[in-house]
Amino acid sequence: MRYPELISYLSGDKDAGLLDYPRSNVVEEIKGTVEGANNFFVKVSEVYEVIVWMCDALNMSRVILPDPILSMHTILDSLMCSDPEVEASIRKQDFQRQRLSEFMENEMKIEEYHKTELEPVEITEGYDAGWLSPDGDFYGLNGSTENLLHLNIAERLLASKKIPVKEMRNPDRWLEENGWVKVHHDWILFSGSFYGKTLTEAQIEKLYRYGQVCHRGVLRLGTAQTQITAVRLRATEPLMLNKLLN
Repeated sequence: MRYPELISYLSGDKDAGLLDYPRSNVVEEIKGTVEGANNFFVKVSEVYEVIVWMCDALNMSRVILPDPILSMHTILDSLMCSDPEVEASIRKQDFQRQRLSEFMENEMKIEEYHKTELEPVEITEGYDAGWLSPDGDFYGLNGSTENLLHLNIAERLLASKKIPVKEMRNPDRWLEENGWVKVHHDWILFSGSFYGKTLTEAQIEKLYRYGQVCHRGVLRLGTAQTQITAVRLRATEPLMLNKLLN
């Protein structure tokens, strides 16, 4: 039996792969113990709720459950975490649940974002991702990579008619072709050079302030993620910057 299957079962998954061992006495004993413990805690909780209601109704102090009952969950947790492999599996599942929770929370915020009127924001406010227009207007959004932030912003720009409607199939491609800068934390991407574009003075100035304020004066450019100081970026000719951004 593998620990991840056992932990999944203890976390509430009724099958969790344990049915792959139908003839194992050990498996049946584990399943019986877990089911019995879970039923016990359900009954204790039901009885305790009745006791609490009675105490409140009679204006009496609430009854405290005996220490053995209160400490049973702690004892079981201790037994599960006494093995490094079990503990690692628990941490991994907790991390995955946290990532999923954050993703769903970001998705709800993005859904609200699509309902609001689109306005440029200040690039130094520390957004996770954004698009910087040739005029220096920045449109940012918070979330994780899995939330497809740049695509969501591009769709919002399209809906706000800042991108021609005929480009509705590839709004992000239109932005790249027309000299917009893709910003992801300290990573700066610019595909405009493939279409004869260079960074504008407005874009360079915004990126300089962004690097200075949000990333300790250092940015990463292009697919090679070449590090460059914000000061050097502002002092470099646009054509030379294109080489670093490719």
